[in-house]
Amino acid sequence: MKKRVLSLIMVIGMMLSMAAAAVDYAPKATAKLNGNTYYMFDESMTWDEARAYCEALDGHLVTITSEEEQKLVESLLEQGEKKQYWIGMRTAGGGNTWITGEPCTYSNWDRGEPNNKHKTDSNEDYVHIYNVANPAVRGSERFKWNDMFGDNTYPGEENHFALKFVGFICEWEYVRSSFGSEISGWAEKEIETAYDKKLIPESLVGKDLTQPITRAEFAAVSVKAYEAIADVKTKAPAIENPFSDTEDEDVLKAYEIGITTGTGDGTTFSPSDLLNREQASTMLTRVYKKCFMEGWTIEKDAEFVLEYEKPAPFSDDDKISLWAKDSVYFMAANKIIQGSEGKFMPKAITDAEKAIGYAQATREQALIIATRMVENLK
Repeated sequence: MKKRVLSLIMVIGMMLSMAAAAVDYAPKATAKLNGNTYYMFDESMTWDEARAYCEALDGHLVTITSEEEQKLVESLLEQGEKKQYWIGMRTAGGGNTWITGEPCTYSNWDRGEPNNKHKTDSNEDYVHIYNVANPAVRGSERFKWNDMFGDNTYPGEENHFALKFVGFICEWEYVRSSFGSEISGWAEKEIETAYDKKLIPESLVGKDLTQPITRAEFAAVSVKAYEAIADVKTKAPAIENPFSDTEDEDVLKAYEIGITTGTGDGTTFSPSDLLNREQASTMLTRVYKKCFMEGWTIEKDAEFVLEYEKPAPFSDDDKISLWAKDSVYFMAANKIIQGSEGKFMPKAITDAEKAIGYAQATREQALIIATRMVENLK
């Protein structure tokens, strides 16, 4: 039993850090353009490390091939804290090349760039985009491109160029699934597996799965996962509907199973609200309890104690709802859902947070969680 539970913890942990498989960092900002998905990270890496990180997620360092895409990247940088961000271009061999092989028909170089300066052991063969103009160059502009050494260091300008000052942007290409849904390229294989295993609710077939998932949709996914793990087929529940704002059959199934409850005073479900991280933590903890704690029910929840060593409080602990705290710290202690830079990011509060999808999970992430749970626990 312990081995199976550990597998579940590892699987869910890989998916709910807000990206794809094996993600350790939450993106600082996200965006979509023409079906492609963009994540900006404020973690500092060399160009090679950033490229490998994006590719490990089945994406690539961003390629900026039009003014429209440049403007989208600029909108991401408005939310970043680094001075520069790696993009997917190299200047080695005297020519500019995108790592995807796309033609270099658009450029946005800073004044005098690229100039391919040389150090003892390397050349300026890698490209980043400025979030802060270069103070050493008269006429330098924010959002322009610059060729740089792969470790982002430059002799004599240590206060502006250093590894700690650079982040990176990943991009995932748009693809369409065999069943008509829009999905990110990194998610294609596992989403097709989810479809083959009949884990995708009818309500999501043919929909854009890169979009954030609603509470009602997550309830439907949770029901599918529960049915597969418990090897049961739930029927339309013969209960009096406790909610005034939905008659969704999957929501009522999830309620009867004990995976979810209402919002506010319990008479509403808020089915169209987007799922946030503290809600996901609570629902996943209930799935854990239902599967592995014999006799557990919502009504008896207080009788079942989660055994774990509580980690240090998150810096935004005061923003975590009281009803979610035990689940949040249980998930964090077991590395199921982790924070970033000391924060848990339980829910979006400000308009700016809502605008960048702060603390949200996507439909494809939720489906991949369900698929991996079934594969590891079935």
